[in-house]
Order: sequence, then structure tokens, then C-alpha cells
Amino acid sequence: MGDGLDQSRWSAAWTAKQTPWDSGGIPQPSLVSFMEDVEEGKALRQDSQRKRVLIPGCGTGYDVEYFARLGFKEARGADIAPEATQAAQAWVDSLSPRPERYDRIHLESMDYLALADARIEAESQYDLIYDYTFFCALPPSLRAKWAKAHANNLKAGEGMLITLCFPMQGDRPGGPPYSVSPELYREHLLPHFDLQYQGVPPGQPESRKGIEAVMLWKRKV
Repeated sequence: MGDGLDQSRWSAAWTAKQTPWDSGGIPQPSLVSFMEDVEEGKALRQDSQRKRVLIPGCGTGYDVEYFARLGFKEARGADIAPEATQAAQAWVDSLSPRPERYDRIHLESMDYLALADARIEAESQYDLIYDYTFFCALPPSLRAKWAKAHANNLKAGEGMLITLCFPMQGDRPGGPPYSVSPELYREHLLPHFDLQYQGVPPGQPESRKGIEAVMLWKRKV
């Protein structure tokens, strides 16, 4: 795998339709509940028409569409597998009638981790990044690069990062998905971010009780 993700592995999964992480056309319930029921999430929606959000590892793009629905100026999904963003674009195109908000959805295939050391101008940085099953898909050797890529793509001193911490399954070996924990997120993100919130939104599904948490981070200056 070298120092980056193995695109061929993920492309093969999409081609074979082996995508058990796909939520079947709905955004993640815990994300929705955080944004709509938790004060820290509600605050992120203020002035959303002026904000840009990035969702790396976006898969079929259900969460990308949700952020566009919330009124964000730009909702951009990225995935290393071209087959994933093609599936996302096909799903968006299938929605009818097509509201104006879909013009704010942008999808691209890219190696997000390559941005860890890239020079990104301030006007190209994002106001918000949402990370769900990206962290747990990465082997431990790539986690530091993951954190740097997030920090590099967010506005210093104001950019926000939502991490849906899942699956929390203790010392279960192997992956992906790798078992994660809030402690792992803190280990890698605290050099670049301040933790603003950690908890369980009220709308979390019963099936996720005890194995999922939401964490909100603010980019350090």
C-alpha cells in the first residue's frame, strides 16, 4: 500500500457492489440529529449559504446531498474510487424533481491524503469537513497523514471538523473497518484542533448505541 491508499482495492469493491457501508439513500442519522438537535451542530448551520463543506470518502454521496439541503454554498464530496463518485453522481441525477440545491453539489475522484503536504491557498480552504467512515478505513500508518490533510484543508482558527467516531469495538483486530475510539481521534487531531464537543446525539439509532459517538473540532490558528 506504500504511503497512500490502495485505489484498486476500493474500486474493486465498488465494481463488485461490495459496499456494506452504503446507507441506502439516506444521510447518517447521527449526523442529521447532531446538525438538527444539538446546539453545537445547529451553530454550524448559521450562515450556511456562505460556507463550503467537504466530505472526503463520500461514497454514494447521501451526506453530500444532505449538506446541500441544509443550504451550504458548496457541498463537495471526494472519494479515491472513481466508481464511488460515478455512483454518487448517478444517484444525484436520479433524484426528481431536481431542486436548485443540486447545483451546489460537486463530486470528484481524488487521493485526499495527498493533500496532507500540499500548499492550499486560504480562499480554497473549507469552512467545514465531515468525516464518517474515512478514518476507520485507513490502516494505522496513514492516520497522521489523515489528520494533516484535514488541518490543511480547513481555515485556520475557524474551520470546523465533524468526526463520526465508528465503529468503537475495543481491541478487535483487523480491518477495514478498523476499530476506533475517541482516544485515537484525540491522539491524531489534538496537535491541529481543539475539541469542541463529544457526545451522542438524541437521534442515534439503537443499533449504534455504544459503538458510535460524534466529535466536533475547531482548527487551531
